Amino acid sequence: MEVIYFDIGDTLAKAEFAGDGKLVFHPLPGVIEALETLAAHRKGIISNPGEGQAAQDKAKAALQAAFGKYFSESALIHWGSKKSTTIFEKAIKASCVKGDACLFVGENAEERQYAKDAGMRTAATPQQAAQESGDGAEAAVRK
Repeated sequence: MEVIYFDIGDTLAKAEFAGDGKLVFHPLPGVIEALETLAAHRKGIISNPGEGQAAQDKAKAALQAAFGKYFSESALIHWGSKKSTTIFEKAIKASCVKGDACLFVGENAEERQYAKDAGMRTAATPQQAAQESGDGAEAAVRK
């Protein structure tokens, strides 16, 4: 896999708002280890933080605070709806690789289907993505 895109909520982290209104991402168990395993791969985000620029700004800040060292290519960060192939097609184009060289990791089966329809490969969890990169097990990642 040349580029691995991740959803955030319930895939990489649990999200919560702090008392000051700041968005905070709490990494799910095993996620940091999976991201470390995937260190050699380009990584991006495809996630929907909600409506408006303020929601995106909060999500960007929370992403930087929780996972900044893993997601350094701004061209691979995509915010918006995952209810069609549109955001996945934009992500493929931004990655400058073919769709089947991109992997979308997300817990939601409907979103994974849109990613597949756009030409990406998919995995349900970061751990499955790490397994795929380590031993080539096709069971973890489906075309």
